[in-house]
Amino acid sequence: MSTTTTDWQAPTPITPSATEEQPTDKGLDVFNAIMGRKFLVVAFIGIGIALGHLYYTRQPPVYASFAKVMVLRPQTSMSTGRDDRTTNSINSVDLLENHQYLLTQPTIIKGAVDPTLPEGATDEEKLASKESGLLKLPTLAGQSKPSVISTIAGGMRVQRSEVSEDVLEISYSGPNAGDCKRILIAVLDSYKTWLQSTQAGSRAELESLLKSGKTELEDRLANNRTEYDRFRNKAQLLFQDNKGINYYEERLRKIEDERHLKMLELQQLSVQRNAMKDALARGASKEALLLMANMLKNDPEKSNQTESLQARMDPFMKEVTPLLVERETLLETVGEGHPQIRKLDKRIEALRGLLRQETGDSGPKRDLLSIHLESLDERITSLQNEVAELNTGFEDVKAKALSMQEDQRIDQRLTEEHNHLKQLYDALVAKITTLDLSKSAAPMQADILSEPTPGIQIGPSMPQALGFGGFGGLLAAIAIALLLETADKSFRNPDEISRQLRLPVIGHIPELAADRDWKIVKDAKVDSSISVHHRPKSRLAESYRAVRAAIFFGMRGQSHRVLQVTSANSGDGKTTLCCNLASAIAMSGKRCLLVDCDLRRPRVHKLFGVSIDVGVASVVRDGMDVPDAIQSTLVPNLDVMTVGPRVENPAELLLSPEFTVLVQQLREKYDFVLMDTPPILIVTDPAAVAAHVDGVILVVRNTKRCRPQTRRVRETLDLIGARVLGVVVNGISERAAGYGYGDSYSYNYTTSYRSKSGKYYSDERVGNSYYDDSRKRR
Repeated sequence: MSTTTTDWQAPTPITPSATEEQPTDKGLDVFNAIMGRKFLVVAFIGIGIALGHLYYTRQPPVYASFAKVMVLRPQTSMSTGRDDRTTNSINSVDLLENHQYLLTQPTIIKGAVDPTLPEGATDEEKLASKESGLLKLPTLAGQSKPSVISTIAGGMRVQRSEVSEDVLEISYSGPNAGDCKRILIAVLDSYKTWLQSTQAGSRAELESLLKSGKTELEDRLANNRTEYDRFRNKAQLLFQDNKGINYYEERLRKIEDERHLKMLELQQLSVQRNAMKDALARGASKEALLLMANMLKNDPEKSNQTESLQARMDPFMKEVTPLLVERETLLETVGEGHPQIRKLDKRIEALRGLLRQETGDSGPKRDLLSIHLESLDERITSLQNEVAELNTGFEDVKAKALSMQEDQRIDQRLTEEHNHLKQLYDALVAKITTLDLSKSAAPMQADILSEPTPGIQIGPSMPQALGFGGFGGLLAAIAIALLLETADKSFRNPDEISRQLRLPVIGHIPELAADRDWKIVKDAKVDSSISVHHRPKSRLAESYRAVRAAIFFGMRGQSHRVLQVTSANSGDGKTTLCCNLASAIAMSGKRCLLVDCDLRRPRVHKLFGVSIDVGVASVVRDGMDVPDAIQSTLVPNLDVMTVGPRVENPAELLLSPEFTVLVQQLREKYDFVLMDTPPILIVTDPAAVAAHVDGVILVVRNTKRCRPQTRRVRETLDLIGARVLGVVVNGISERAAGYGYGDSYSYNYTTSYRSKSGKYYSDERVGNSYYDDSRKRR
């Protein structure tokens, strides 16, 4: 027998904002999912290690023979310093890669399986070679030559040595220790024979190919030079540094530049002339326009606008401009008839007369602005004639330049072809030179540094097999643990219950255990499951009193006289909790009434040994007085109202106004009224009762799928506006650590919760099974 923890939390009022909050889910806790199933992990690791050991014992032994070969690259008799050393290092790496690949190819392995005998070999030598060949080895016996070659190639391993860049580490692995060494010796002998037979022939063939290529390139270079000389003799290009130049293109660029400058100047003068004429038409002052013209003339960018008439106007403009400025200044203070104004007019007129004499103008009297506009017209006409001449010359030169472009393309093609042939020829000559120098070098060799060793067992490896097996078992256990955790819809801890349901946990009731204490009863009338009455000092009774204390302390001066107890499904232990909680409240001195509102599957009358003849149905439907429907029990201060006679429509009875009046009467008569109602997910009766109570206590048994079901209950209660005081977790196992009184016992939320399955019957089945006893008594 065990009890629960006192780590309850007093129920707090649920505000509207808190009700609207959505529960948060922290997701899958991988660490706790694995640690909560440690035995599963250990078991699978053990299975994996056992399978690894089984694999180790079933595998045949594997042996290997090892050898080391140094590949000596050819050394020329000449060296040019650092560049040669760099090239030799690169060639060494490439050479080693080629030989590393070559040693595992069928060309070499075929020579090891069927070695080539020297010319003139006797029959005895041929027979001895055949008898001692690889085909007679136990490992390869009975196989065809292609199969033998494939088997040897699969067992060969060639890799570079970490000590020296010129050393290859070669090994052959197989099921026979002696065969491994003989096969590796035969492969190395075939490899050395191949090197000796291919070097001389390859060098002669390469030299012949290089020389024939050189002759061909020399002929092509000569033909290219002849064709280029003929082209130069008839081409119209100007050749400079062996490059053909189209001199008409240069002339075309110069004409274009000059024409651009002339057209720019023409545009500027036209704009200036038109602007002055427009200003005169608008009535602008001639003196101001003349002053502006003089300023434009002094602008370095426009100083070249006139050359003939303008050049003769410059001295007079220098004299007239200050006089015009002085006259305009005096006019601001004196009138036209002032002596100083007349004096300035005479001086200006005298300068104009001198200008007419200088230019030879004997016509009518003109002012300086007219003369300036005339000079602009003269310059514009001159520029237009020059631009027309440049346009004509541009077209002529352009036609000649286009006629020479074909010669330019031919020159470019022949030059590029010559350069390409020259590069090929130089590279080929360099190769021939290198080949000539290599004739004096030693031929490429492969020296065996370490002869093939006897076969050494390399597998199978017991640590490796056990390690892989254990690791595979660990991965399988983790995967299964995560799958189980994902499929588990139960609550993992009290915090998750509070977070998901947004309710406090007000109590934890341990699992009922049939031990010796279970047989201790005060009387036979009250069922032994009422631990508070029969075993008040037991830990189970203490857990019910802890729920009572949470309800008392959670009131905080509020009136919670009528309480409803419900759950999500049948078998959650709500009736047992309700009866024990009512007994605990009554034993504290409070007058308590236990009302059985489970009209479909009542149990309260059986637990307390009272009659079911009168009860809720008698008062609500038949109009019986409330005191007549209440029965006393052997528990002090505790009365019981059973369901009474059978009803055909339980939900309609609980929704009737008479039931509302009944609840109000009971509220005034007793300190506490506890109503035991059916599971809320099975029938609608609890929703009807919840509208009349002061608070609802939700009983949860932590089963595999209780989390979504309990959340549905919470949503249903919120929908009807019920006030839920808290959650009581029922059926807690004693095995795991979590909470408890000291170190003697503890609980947690694991799959060890027990669920007593039960079914709610239809109305007919309820009538047949539940009312049989009453009929017999009647």
